[in-house]
Amino acid sequence: MTTFKQTLLAASLAVAAGGAQAVTFGAGSNSIYYNNLENQYRSDAACAAGGCLGAGTGPAGYQLVNPAIAGNVVVGDIFAGILNVQNNNYASGTWMATPTDQFTGYFAQEVTAVGPVGPAAQITFGTVAADPFGILAAGEMFRLYTQSGGGTTLFTDFTAGSTGAVGSVTRVQDVIALATDGVFWGSLGLAAVSPDNFAYAIDDLTAPGTSTTTESFLALTLLTQGPSYNAGPLGLINDVNESIVGGVTGTLLCTAAEIANPAISCAQFVATSEIEKNTHNWLNGDAFSPFLYVSNDPAVISVPEPATLALLGLGLVGLASMRRRAA
Repeated sequence: MTTFKQTLLAASLAVAAGGAQAVTFGAGSNSIYYNNLENQYRSDAACAAGGCLGAGTGPAGYQLVNPAIAGNVVVGDIFAGILNVQNNNYASGTWMATPTDQFTGYFAQEVTAVGPVGPAAQITFGTVAADPFGILAAGEMFRLYTQSGGGTTLFTDFTAGSTGAVGSVTRVQDVIALATDGVFWGSLGLAAVSPDNFAYAIDDLTAPGTSTTTESFLALTLLTQGPSYNAGPLGLINDVNESIVGGVTGTLLCTAAEIANPAISCAQFVATSEIEKNTHNWLNGDAFSPFLYVSNDPAVISVPEPATLALLGLGLVGLASMRRRAA
């Protein structure tokens, strides 16, 4: 699963004053803390060659990939999971998730290429051809939701509200339902017309997924704005931690020259994440989470404040988390 160690999202936002929103942002630097949960799935047909945990461990047509096998990542594998924003700290205040105020999401990514086996292999991701859980629309990688007031439901890695057997895909589906039962905020993906978008990971394919130190990187576009979207036009930024695909800029915010430079990647959402094993998963025998990978880290965003506009909010990612995970 992924830990979005540094998710950097920048936007110039002009948000009209209005009703309540499930997440708020402030001008300048924002530190977003969130939890991600994720699994790696492979089709039944591909599992016939081995490397999977058996029928019934994934949604229809899929199985969980065995994380104990070194380098167990193949083209077509799908990494799917959920994210929950816990709090956002900024100069003028703090937003905290509560039982009646939350910002959550679902994501899925498909492996499109795997580099030569080694301690620093590159794994490239694209949008899923068909989302195994039926959440994403065509071309999407993340869908984010807000929920406020009575009836708000929270999820945890211990599958609150689940009725399925320990470790079953039913529990995964129950948690996904809790993460996507709010008001649609927006979706993120790889823009078809943007050469600046990417999703990849650098993974040690000589090690099993249970002991990975993978780093993954995202540069995404806001594809769709939902009814609860509370951000204005997003600015273009660069992940200063990533140099293999996106190039390096002096600061997070891209200049006009950097935007015009084909060697520099300037996108609306960028993220650097770290892969971790969920030590509290059912496969370890020490808890009941159906997700084999987890993250819990702060993300950082930088929001420039336009001189002539009131800056009231900023849209988060994807994260993230934003995310994806390589075994």
